[in-house]
Amino acid sequence: MKVLVHVCCGPCAGGVVERLINEGNKIDLFFYNPNIYPKDEYAKRLDSARILAEHFKLDLIEPFDISDWNHEHRLWKHKIEGLESLPEGRARCFVCYAIRLRKTAEYAKINDYDAITSTLIMGPMKDYNKIVKIGKTIASEYDLKYISDNFRKKGGQIRSIELSKQLKLYRQNYCGCEFSIR
Repeated sequence: MKVLVHVCCGPCAGGVVERLINEGNKIDLFFYNPNIYPKDEYAKRLDSARILAEHFKLDLIEPFDISDWNHEHRLWKHKIEGLESLPEGRARCFVCYAIRLRKTAEYAKINDYDAITSTLIMGPMKDYNKIVKIGKTIASEYDLKYISDNFRKKGGQIRSIELSKQLKLYRQNYCGCEFSIR
């Protein structure tokens, strides 16, 4: 199956990518994260995704150039307007997931992928069920399959940590947006 994997960061992607490849899928990585703040944090996470892509010899699609980060980040902030003060893991995050998964699905549909998934579901602090529900809903709108495997299980979380250490990937200490820093 041809799968487009939304990548939030290199460390979360390792176990997901390795498992999908081992299952015989043809995958490409899609780094669309206009929520990540500040710009230098965005650059660090993008660099770790590039290292991971190179390690697995995969294409990494970057739908906007880092020089466009300010513009893309402003668009993202406009879409989550009014939700800034909500606690982490609530409606603001769900809107953010949907923004990123929709962009992934749009690209996947135009470029003849069969399915999408996201490394967001690797995050131990993320609501796996909510991400899967959003992903399946969006994927169905584009006539795509959403791979909803819980990549944290079967050693996936541990493997991601091992790969991130092996590849010396930058490991962040917050979700990504300026509202999650606090």
